[in-house]
Amino acid sequence: MNNAKSLINTQQRKLGAEIMKAQNPLGILFDSGCTKKLSLQIVCNEIDGSQSYSLKDLHSAGKFVEERCSRGHGVSVVATSFATIPEACRLGGHIGFVWADIRYACNPQLLRPFPQTREHAEQLLQKLPLPPSLTLHTQGLIQSFWLLRRPIVTKSETERMRAKILVTRVQDYFSAAATEDYWEYESTCDLNHRIILSRRGTEPTQPLEFASVLEARSDCRYSASEIVAACNAGHACCKENWNARFPRKSNNRGDKK
Repeated sequence: MNNAKSLINTQQRKLGAEIMKAQNPLGILFDSGCTKKLSLQIVCNEIDGSQSYSLKDLHSAGKFVEERCSRGHGVSVVATSFATIPEACRLGGHIGFVWADIRYACNPQLLRPFPQTREHAEQLLQKLPLPPSLTLHTQGLIQSFWLLRRPIVTKSETERMRAKILVTRVQDYFSAAATEDYWEYESTCDLNHRIILSRRGTEPTQPLEFASVLEARSDCRYSASEIVAACNAGHACCKENWNARFPRKSNNRGDKK
């Protein structure tokens, strides 16, 4: 019986790795044309703990992820990528997209819980009037990404701050949009944000879960100003809706101090 379960798990892992290879989320996210080669930090959740690896190009990274998934490792990739070709080394890392991680049905006991279903999470995602370039799904989590037309090269503190402000603006918007529906949104503003491609279950007997691609539009790219404008417009709409729902009471008593 155990051998049969092991065989089934191995076959599921291989199938999941092949599907991930075909969907190519790494290629969509990191093939920005900014550099010919990248150094991608890949974190593997193994039985004896987490290990971090650096891969020098997309092809190698894709093969590595496929091989690690087939072993049953949970795999995530760090959002910041780094140039490795000599003429681009001085440029440092770059951010090629912004993101939103919408968790759902994580803890119904919270006073302001996360969205309770995947449909609720997708409704929250759709409040931003810009279609995502890529959306990934694992149980309890929707990861969406908006590709930048021109990646932000973080070679100086000023540019790192610019990238941080843009990422934070997106996170603030989704926090406000979630509050409008009495939901909780967990902001992830760290530029070293992890993108989950596969993850292990809480129990050793649970099968490895792969992120599935819900939608992919690699031609959907946005400028930083377009993303900020959409967030500002959406934020203003959320504020208007909230004020309409809970109008402030005017003080007509004419009290004088």
